[in-house]
Amino acid sequence: MNNLALLNLSFKKMGVLFLVLLSYALNAQEDEEMNEKPGYYYDVIGQGKIGFLVPSAYGNNFIADGYDTWNGVNIEAQVNAGERLLLGLQFQAFKGRVMDQELVGPINASSITHFFVSAGYSLLENKNDFQIEATIGFGSATLRNERDFRRFNDTGFAMMASLNFSYRLNYWLGFYIGLQNNWDFWSIERPSELDSVFGNTSIFSPSVGLKFYVL
Repeated sequence: MNNLALLNLSFKKMGVLFLVLLSYALNAQEDEEMNEKPGYYYDVIGQGKIGFLVPSAYGNNFIADGYDTWNGVNIEAQVNAGERLLLGLQFQAFKGRVMDQELVGPINASSITHFFVSAGYSLLENKNDFQIEATIGFGSATLRNERDFRRFNDTGFAMMASLNFSYRLNYWLGFYIGLQNNWDFWSIERPSELDSVFGNTSIFSPSVGLKFYVL
């Protein structure tokens, strides 16, 4: 199955999950309208997210041209550091099967992970169930390469920017949709003429999943 077919299938899965969550949210909203929320309902100390990741590399680089990327996982934890400021950590992981060994090298597959320290800002007032958050982050990217029984890593510096839409269902649970882009700058040994191919990569990483609140 090619990248386009996998991407279409992944977005269909995201669409089905979103509709299920939306249906649950509407039912929960009807129940909550019958009960007045207490004052501490929006006094959230922190929040976390766990979601289904659909990465797609683009541009002229070794991941976009040489890998068939698979779906992965997105995990985040944030604490409130001000009126609308959020500070946190994020972890993303997915796997890719090598489709062009002439480009990538004698590797069968690679696990690709990102770890970020992030700062976010809520674009809406805290006393809303619906939220929009803009986030930037800096951290590391790691390629865990596999060749038969051999394992070796490549690492690099990474940056990200994201826009998250979320809806709170009750005291502790909600759901979110995240639109994120990662920029990776790899420390891979290479001849200078291949800097543009192996030096940096861009990955669009949308995700959808559950959001948890800590009061």
